[in-house]
Amino acid sequence: ALQAQPTVNFDDAVQGLAAATRATLGATGQLIVNGDRATVTLVAATPDALAQWLNVTRINAHSVPLEARLTRDASTASAIAPVTWSGTLLMSLPSK
Repeated sequence: ALQAQPTVNFDDAVQGLAAATRATLGATGQLIVNGDRATVTLVAATPDALAQWLNVTRINAHSVPLEARLTRDASTASAIAPVTWSGTLLMSLPSK
């Protein structure tokens, strides 16, 4: 699917990744760009928000996880609040 789409340059990919992080993860996600990779730190992200974020970043920023270190925060789960995820994702970015 990504191969059929036009390529995205580095600046557009970073903007897309930042926009997706703000829009879908909000305060539960923090983005740090370092070279051709980005690290996203999650704190209590809901499964739905994380799934939506991964989809949006793949489509809009052409960024996919290279490494994921996530833990399931089962202790925060209740009947009204879902299980959440915390940890880091190392994301690919196009070369500059």
